[in-house]
Amino acid sequence: MNNEETIQPTISGIVITYNEERKISGCLESLFKFCNEVIVVDSGSTDDTTKICESFGAKVAYKKWNGFGEQKNYALSLVSNEWVISIDADEIIPEDLADEIVNIIKSPLYDVYEVSRRSFAYGSVINFCGWSPDYVTRLFRKSLFSFTNDKVHEKVDIQSSNLGRLNYKLIHFRNENLEQAIKRMDMYSTLWAEQKINKKKGGIFKALYKSIWTFFRIYIIKLGFLDGKPGLLIASTNAMGVFLKYAKLLLLQQK
Repeated sequence: MNNEETIQPTISGIVITYNEERKISGCLESLFKFCNEVIVVDSGSTDDTTKICESFGAKVAYKKWNGFGEQKNYALSLVSNEWVISIDADEIIPEDLADEIVNIIKSPLYDVYEVSRRSFAYGSVINFCGWSPDYVTRLFRKSLFSFTNDKVHEKVDIQSSNLGRLNYKLIHFRNENLEQAIKRMDMYSTLWAEQKINKKKGGIFKALYKSIWTFFRIYIIKLGFLDGKPGLLIASTNAMGVFLKYAKLLLLQQK
């Protein structure tokens, strides 16, 4: 695949970042193989993330952090093309998927498409734990769709629209080590608690049984034990994350 054949004037890539200098190069390199415009919205990185993005030719904008949904909608407001591909800084679009996207937008059957992710964690591919297949909505028309404004677990608001499905997989590098997983879990649980403060009730007993159920569901029902040590870590950290969600929610509501 060479740039003359793949760069199209009809698609923009969007990415939101914060201190992603270790992963952003692979992400941007994969986007620039078929996107003529890449928008990066950064929330105040203190490492070299923005410098790396600018060196690739990405358009970098700053927005104060207020959750994933608002960041992505701001990025969406800056694009100039009708078709948009949204990926995270820890994701890469391989060449077969890029080719498929380019061909699809030439004569699309749908206005929005989902793609499955092939995820890696702790140095291994994850085949179970509920991570495979893992479909996410990422390719869509700007004029018809936007993201929900959720602080966490935002998604493309497709409502009742017909949804197409891409054949090839997006590559996702989740957690390289336990420290990353714990940091991610702490951030996500805080955002979730802030988002649900008027919608759910927190509680220690609720935190306990929901975390136990989460571990059982991922490790046993979703066959996480077949992923070996990474599967055990995923089940354990997800269970811890659920405990923190409801514990933090309780503390916020007590205030």
